[in-house]
Amino acid sequence: MRARVFMGWMLACLIAGPALGQVTDATQRDFHTRVTNVYNFSPHLVTPSQQKEKASEMDSFWKDVKADPAAMLPMLRVELKNSATPRFFRYDGAALLLSMSHSPDDEQLVADSLPSADLADVTPLAYFNMVHRLAVDGADVTQAALHLLDDPKFTVTFTQQNMTLKRPMALVFLLLPLPEDKWADALVTEFNKAKKDETKTALLTAMFFAQMPQTDAVIAQAAQGGQSAAVQSEAQRWVNTTANARQTKYQIKGKEPEIRGARRQRATEVSDAALSDISAMTGRLVQLRKS
Repeated sequence: MRARVFMGWMLACLIAGPALGQVTDATQRDFHTRVTNVYNFSPHLVTPSQQKEKASEMDSFWKDVKADPAAMLPMLRVELKNSATPRFFRYDGAALLLSMSHSPDDEQLVADSLPSADLADVTPLAYFNMVHRLAVDGADVTQAALHLLDDPKFTVTFTQQNMTLKRPMALVFLLLPLPEDKWADALVTEFNKAKKDETKTALLTAMFFAQMPQTDAVIAQAAQGGQSAAVQSEAQRWVNTTANARQTKYQIKGKEPEIRGARRQRATEVSDAALSDISAMTGRLVQLRKS
């Protein structure tokens, strides 16, 4: 009797096949093939008519994935972890996942995927907004934020706020929603390996706002020499800014951890008013850290 029950159960399993939502090697291969076929292009390198054709294919892909999340989301996650997928998929596929899930793991997967995207294929505002949103939600966006340094012309314009951020302050707004100890070391690493002056000067700005011992040390050392004239001059500017901050009266109360927390919260908004408050809080941190 037990043998017949076991055989009946095994036969039912064989007939039923893979469980609903289960990813097999074959289905993952098919999904990977479709991703490759749909995203095997760079938007900035094709004609408008080709862009229109590809847009239709991507719309269909998004529609199919959203129609069956149980089956499609696991495969989408696998492809975003696959470094062999096309570079534009690293952005558009990440945007697709973010439109379907805001779990901490998925948001971190999106953040990890973005540094592989070609910024020439993405509008600066769209990239900035996605990374900033992830930072506000708590994802570690350090590498995604530093990726904007790969585009020397990266500029974000907010029409409604009548505000424009160039690379240095765009980088600051992307990093500040996170605790400084998550990204300060990365700034130092990037500075030490950077070859271009404009990259180093952008990093010096972010390092000043970090207000951490390791970033202070880099600024001080760069101001003393060993760098190009442009980089040394920028470092000296931040040394002077630090000295001026120590002499300024700020109407900001609280101890260092409280002000850092308030500054992180203020950085969740991108506006001139927020920038003014962040600058004042940073000046107050300069004073508190000296004492």
